[in-house]
Amino acid sequence: NYLVHDGDIMFKTAEGSKLASVMAHREVAFEIDGYDEPTNEAWSVVLAGMARVLSHDAEVEAAESLPLFPWNIEPKTQYVSIEPSHLSGRKFVAEGRHA
Repeated sequence: NYLVHDGDIMFKTAEGSKLASVMAHREVAFEIDGYDEPTNEAWSVVLAGMARVLSHDAEVEAAESLPLFPWNIEPKTQYVSIEPSHLSGRKFVAEGRHA
């Protein structure tokens, strides 16, 4: 439900608190977590950057052609792009889990 395009993180969202927050506070953090069951390793990546809602027709049209599909069936009509300024992450063995 997100992708990297031209070095930016892109996702779709609906009207609501997430969109209002992006519009009010352009500096955002975006976190992605994962778990690899065969190795019992987990990872977490946090990207900080400046977000903006795509509003120009050409930008929105270009975003429509990307393979970006939200998992939720709620209509999401707004595209958000985050230009990264800082990236950090870590990989670790998941405690309490056994492969």
